[in-house]
Formats: sequence, structure tokens, C-alpha cells
Amino acid sequence: MNREYDVAMVGAGLAGLSLAVRLAALPNPPRILMIDPRMTYECDRTWCAWSVRPHPFVDCVSHRWPEWTVGSGKKSVVRRSERFAYQRIPSAALYRKAQTLLAQAPSVTWALG
Repeated sequence: MNREYDVAMVGAGLAGLSLAVRLAALPNPPRILMIDPRMTYECDRTWCAWSVRPHPFVDCVSHRWPEWTVGSGKKSVVRRSERFAYQRIPSAALYRKAQTLLAQAPSVTWALG
């Protein structure tokens, strides 16, 4: 294993994988070492957020909600936005997509386990 890297990602969850995918897609990507205690990735969670700009995992989105309700006690407010829909990404889809993209990047090395 090469011992010289520009970036070490300690943890390959949502944040680490997302950042690594973006860095690996740069015209002159840094040498990235991905460190994670897992040996395999399972469907262990889902992530939800508002879609505010295009991202590498847009094809992993399983649900979109253009309308949502926020409530507290007896009060609630309904909001709607076609442009900024609330979206859900299951971890299994994101893990597969990130691993596929990073496997194609010669600048990325994995250290799992």
C-alpha cells in the first residue's frame, strides 16, 4: 500500500463517501485513503434532506416530497417547494453508488476493517 496520501478519510459514511466522490471527480484529484472499520456496507440507515443543488447521488433518491408539515404542539405549518423538494436516500443505494464511483478512481485506496 502506498504510504503517501494527500487526504485520509477516517470514516466512510455519508460525509466521508460524499466528500471522497467529489474530490475523486476533480480534474487533478488528490490521492485519497479511505479508512473505515467496516468490512461490508449494509442498508443500515436512510438520509433525508432538502435538495438544493445537483449531487452525485441523485439517482439514489428513493422518495421526494415537494410538500411538508412542521408542527409543534397544536400548531403546524405546511410548506411546498417544487424546486427544493425534501428527498430520501437509502444507505444501500448510496453505498453502492459511492463504491462504484470510487472504484473507478485510480487516486483512491481503501483500508477497510
